Amino acid sequence: MKTTIKDTIFYGHIDKKFYKEKRDLLNQTNYHSVKMAYTFSTFFFAALALIALFYPVVGYTLVAYTVLTVGSGILTLLVYFWLPKHLRYVRMFYLVFECVTFGAGIMAGIYFSPNDLAVQFFLLLIVLPLLCIEKPINSILVSMVASAVFVIASYYEKGNSTNFEIDVLNCMCCLAIGIVFIYFVRDMNLKNIQATILIQRQAELDGLTGILNKSSTEKMCEEYLKNSGKGQNCALFIMDIDNFKSVNDTLGHMQGDALLRRMGTILRGVFRESDVVGRVGGDEFMALMKDIHDESSITMKADRIREELSEVFTEEEIHQIGCSIGIATNFKQEISFQEMYKKADQALYQAKKRGKRCYVVYDEEI
Repeated sequence: MKTTIKDTIFYGHIDKKFYKEKRDLLNQTNYHSVKMAYTFSTFFFAALALIALFYPVVGYTLVAYTVLTVGSGILTLLVYFWLPKHLRYVRMFYLVFECVTFGAGIMAGIYFSPNDLAVQFFLLLIVLPLLCIEKPINSILVSMVASAVFVIASYYEKGNSTNFEIDVLNCMCCLAIGIVFIYFVRDMNLKNIQATILIQRQAELDGLTGILNKSSTEKMCEEYLKNSGKGQNCALFIMDIDNFKSVNDTLGHMQGDALLRRMGTILRGVFRESDVVGRVGGDEFMALMKDIHDESSITMKADRIREELSEVFTEEEIHQIGCSIGIATNFKQEISFQEMYKKADQALYQAKKRGKRCYVVYDEEI
């Protein structure tokens, strides 16, 4: 895929689809950064408030840092006890943290010590955007807005003095360094995440067929039915290749392996990427079809699987291959994976009992 200049500016060197496809993972990763940031800021503002309390020139610094301590403490409690259940709001919490921290840096560097360099703010421009993993353009915009506010505040406080000119120069330099870090340091972090995902994905796959292995299939099905699958219609397919042993015995194990690979290819084509598809035994496969709106699509998929696996071609002849399928649904009821698997297995048994090469949808009467 060709990367445009606009995509590079907005998304860095990472494919823009990654931010959407791995949103949950990024939210989980950023949550740990947000939790650390709010915890640190609460203790930091509390320490500043104590310093202001004993400093000879207390003035409004004590009030400001006390307010920041209390506000940060309340937000920290929300981060610990509310945010884990609402991770989609992680970015909003980090934006609040950025605004408060940049604001504190501006106050400390301009209003509380107008005759000194605003070192705190300059360091924040470099470090703060790196704590959250997101699209580069978001962090750059926040840093640019904070820089603009800093320059305006410095102008009104210091006028056309040399200190103002130094503030502007330092601000522009640190902003530029921060932007470079945003693109390169964050890209390294994202590439590390991608590499970790790839390694985990390889560990989840069946080496022969390229679909999920037994443990990963069962784990994903169980997690879906326990969490996000509640209230959604889904169907569990258990599939056996009929007389697979005879294929190995008559055609050889290489042809048997080719048949298993073909079954994996067929299932990837029949089911959606969002569905769970795996090999759970020698010639046994499983698929969880999620978010079903049309019940007829269940039988259509079962028919398609049987038709596409009806024949195995060799150089000498064509061998007829059958597939038995047991199907269980969770329509109008909440059901665990173990219960659903048991029903689908019973339906598979009935399919074999009826002569194989067919599918059976579980019914309480079977």
